Amino acid sequence: MKTHRSNRLTSPAVLLAAGLALALPGAARAGSPAPAQGGEHPGHNHANHAATLPAPPPAAGSVDARAAFERIKKLAGDWQGTLMAPDGAATSTRLEVTAGGNAVLEKLFAGTDHEMVNVYHMQGSELMVTHYCDSGNQPLLRYSADKSSPDLMVFDFAGGANLDPAKDAHIHAARIALQGEDRMESDWDGYAGGKKEGGVKFLLSRRR
Repeated sequence: MKTHRSNRLTSPAVLLAAGLALALPGAARAGSPAPAQGGEHPGHNHANHAATLPAPPPAAGSVDARAAFERIKKLAGDWQGTLMAPDGAATSTRLEVTAGGNAVLEKLFAGTDHEMVNVYHMQGSELMVTHYCDSGNQPLLRYSADKSSPDLMVFDFAGGANLDPAKDAHIHAARIALQGEDRMESDWDGYAGGKKEGGVKFLLSRRR
């Protein structure tokens, strides 16, 4: 997450520098302390790690995690569109199925100083997405079946590395709304100081 003196979101490139597409101003860069012995980070809050946050049971009529992952695989390809609004700044992303079909890699701002990667993957029976932010933190989000539907995938914070969720700026939740096979909108919520602060919306169409 890039730090900024302004209290408002700034340029589109900076928006994406926070954890999937966002800059939370005034927040310190996470991940600066060296790992402690045993691979632990002094600032890491284990109460917020994915392993300690069990997923709620799916609601009746919801889409299970495996089916949602298969839907994400179908998004593979190049996408283009705008940030925040139809007349917003131009942006693009690429999704590709990798690791023998066991992961989907999403690359944002490829070749720029703000290039970042998201990896969608199954963890047992749960669908997770790890965001590799250019600020050095890696928030982990879990698919929430009880909040999702066939055309809406909701992800909630489940932990991560190199961040303290009570203090550091990071991506904390996401929603991906599918509009047929060739259009989607995604909203990514940022947190800083333990509360929601800022966010970004992608409006994308499949590039043909």
